[in-house]
Amino acid sequence: MTQATRAKTLSDEIIEEIGNQTLARFGLNIFSLNTYAGYGAAVDAQREIGAINKIHANNDKRYGFQHEALEAGDKNIEFALKSDGGPYGMYLDENNKGNAAFRTDKLAWITQAQSGKLQTAIDDLSSREQKLQELIKSGADDNKIKEAQQALSESKNAKIKFDFINETYTKQEQEAILQQYGIQANANDTITDIKVFENGEITINGQLKAVEIRNNSDLTKLFGKDNKYLNEDGLAIIITKDQYPKAKDLLENIIKNEKDPVKRENAKKLLDKLQSSNHTIDDAKNAEEISKWNTIKMGAKHIALTGLSEAAVIALSIIASGAVWEIKDMFYGDKTTPLEVRAKRLWDEIVKNFKNLAHAFSKGGSYAFIDMIVKDISAELRVIWSKLRSSAKQIYNAIYDYIIGKTKSFKELLSVILKGLISALWVSASAFISKQLEIYLKPIMPGFANIVAGALTIVISAFAIVLSSKAIDMALDSIFAAIAERDMAKQRADEIAELVTSNLPALIAERESLELAVEQAHIKRMMALDSAFSDYANAKFGGEFSAIFTSLDNICKLHGTELKIRTKEDLKTFVNSGDGKLYYR
Repeated sequence: MTQATRAKTLSDEIIEEIGNQTLARFGLNIFSLNTYAGYGAAVDAQREIGAINKIHANNDKRYGFQHEALEAGDKNIEFALKSDGGPYGMYLDENNKGNAAFRTDKLAWITQAQSGKLQTAIDDLSSREQKLQELIKSGADDNKIKEAQQALSESKNAKIKFDFINETYTKQEQEAILQQYGIQANANDTITDIKVFENGEITINGQLKAVEIRNNSDLTKLFGKDNKYLNEDGLAIIITKDQYPKAKDLLENIIKNEKDPVKRENAKKLLDKLQSSNHTIDDAKNAEEISKWNTIKMGAKHIALTGLSEAAVIALSIIASGAVWEIKDMFYGDKTTPLEVRAKRLWDEIVKNFKNLAHAFSKGGSYAFIDMIVKDISAELRVIWSKLRSSAKQIYNAIYDYIIGKTKSFKELLSVILKGLISALWVSASAFISKQLEIYLKPIMPGFANIVAGALTIVISAFAIVLSSKAIDMALDSIFAAIAERDMAKQRADEIAELVTSNLPALIAERESLELAVEQAHIKRMMALDSAFSDYANAKFGGEFSAIFTSLDNICKLHGTELKIRTKEDLKTFVNSGDGKLYYR
């Protein structure tokens, strides 16, 4: 007997579920990259650059702000891909510490959103528009018009900032970000453009510059007014990668050849602080296109890896269950089959299921597409989705298979959905069970408690899920049997109702006709009886025996018979025959 033809026993199902539970611990993506979070980080960066372009639409130097957003976005994508999850903007590492990069301007926007400052400015938008129009119509002086325009611009920018922050983060996430990363209330940081946090600690305090460096005079832009950047401890001066070599060469030349010791020392300080960004000035000027391309690349990567994960899980399940069966068969079944035959048989099983693997890739990829759509809708929906997506994946797979016809009946669909939810619940509960087992086992087997606890948890979950699945199947069988019986009864009732509906008018008409015929026949019969009895009475009164017999014969005919004695001679013959007794027949 081969793997393909073997009947699944309860032990086979439990062994298979042990493999599923083991794989479930990898989540929706068995690879090391969290492409779901990575795509989200790319979308957030694109949104931020879009907001910057709207706010600084009339500023031809806005690419400096865009440069900041590109750099912060790159770091966040990197952190997100390597994260284990957590709130957006707080990508958690294995130690549950946050990794993130923020423009200090964005932190200020979040602060202003939380304090109500942005909302106040937005509330004044319509009144400021009206005031500006009134000043223009009245011919007010230019200064007043400029002040009104500035106030209106402030309200419009406040709305852009407010919408961006609330599209990107929930209220709770905004509070958590400020609590962990912080910024001066309602104020932009004039020294630092971006802050990078790793393991909850600041690793980069960056002042970013996207400026042309051609000669020593251009270097003054990197020193800051009154050398304020040089005097800031821990501050990194980050310039575009195309200008970094030029700045480095100029600074090294100053250090080597400058006679003024102060200038030499300042050049050394700047060189120590100087870092290269990942982007050029041209990149900064075309930040929108670059951010869109980053989003597309991350979306494609998410679809590809989610699809590959789905296919890999199926492949690993086939390998795991097949290998377990071969080992079991080797010890308790056919002990003569060579190992190479068993290996080939296992490989053939994988090849045979290649179509299923391709199907799994398609299913996983389409689900990743839903991830992307949800992220683009709202921050609140994304948070809800993040909590439900593992369970929702089971339901999605079941519905997907039902639509394409792989799942043949609604009962089977419902069974798969319920089993998926049960499995997801046990995956969630397994963390608590594993922790409790580890606490219990730690004194007994120090150093191995976590491994043993994890293995035992998987086995316990597998047993529970298989038994729960059996219970679900039994319950659904009973429910659907009752539903089928009810449907049959309803169908019979409908058939009867249809029969009555179609035939009742004719039956009613026939009944009425029958009643009329019966009534007429009854009247006719009663008239005939009255006439016969009247004739009998008259014949008897007149002593006319032949008329008597005739009237009696007519009465008999009305009852479907005839009179046997019609004359006096018939009466004499009857009386004289037999035993002389009269019988009623």
